[in-house]
Amino acid sequence: MIQANSPVALPDEYTLGDWRVLRSQNRLEWLSDRARVVRLEPKAMDVLCALARHAPQTLSRAQLLDTVWSGRVVVEGTLSRAIRQLRIALGDDVRAPVYIETVSKRGYRLLMKPLIAQPVQAQTAVDAVGESAAPLFVQPAAMPSAARIPQRLFAGRGWVVALTLGVISVLGALTQSIESPPRGAARILWVDDRPENNHREIARLKGMGLRVETAASNAEAAQRLQSRRYDVLISDIKRGAEAGLAGLSLPREALPDRNSLPPVVYYVGNVGSARTADGYPVTNDPEQLMALVSELAGSARAINLY
Repeated sequence: MIQANSPVALPDEYTLGDWRVLRSQNRLEWLSDRARVVRLEPKAMDVLCALARHAPQTLSRAQLLDTVWSGRVVVEGTLSRAIRQLRIALGDDVRAPVYIETVSKRGYRLLMKPLIAQPVQAQTAVDAVGESAAPLFVQPAAMPSAARIPQRLFAGRGWVVALTLGVISVLGALTQSIESPPRGAARILWVDDRPENNHREIARLKGMGLRVETAASNAEAAQRLQSRRYDVLISDIKRGAEAGLAGLSLPREALPDRNSLPPVVYYVGNVGSARTADGYPVTNDPEQLMALVSELAGSARAINLY
């Protein structure tokens, strides 16, 4: 079993960086947008919690295997696959990690300690401001690591200071989440000869933490797909600059290997059918578009775990 100093007793829910970890549900929720959810395999969640209990100590592969798999013999690469799933889920980069670091010939370590919410005692509130109704603790929304401010704001000089700083942190986090998606965020390519018509929807997708790029033609989309991986393609169908229903030709013209093509969603003015002849979904409802892209982006990234 793991031998480490002062392991943390983790509750079922705790905060890790920009994420809320719900251990019993094998689920991660992005703090800036509860709708952005990542589901983990049970063993991947167990690995994350094992690292969190001992953060920032390094745990060897043998220690993790013994703790998470209870000493059972497992297939080679099982632990590596779990670590890879965690990195993708957290939006981490193995070359410049924010969450999980590989320690050469040693093992792995979590670079930050979990944040466990502590309830505020009612008597403390009375003593500090004279009224039990005044909040003394503000939990701000998550912020990108480079711009993170302390998440615990104590009312050393009154609840007004804490509340003001909390509001500032929340507004800053919302702005950052739109302008600078987190590292490892799903990437969307929107193909439309009139991208200005989609500026509201693009802003919403960015607000969901997604990276959105645009292309004006099938040929431009094909060039982008050859140099960069995307998780979802969004396309119109009719284009003035291209012949007729050019959008329907996008899947065939975008990549020679159709097996490497990301999921495609058509966003159009008028819907004649819920799906194209190739089976791709068609919608003109912004809410349905957001739901489709969120689901498809999560599924597309999960494929890389196996």
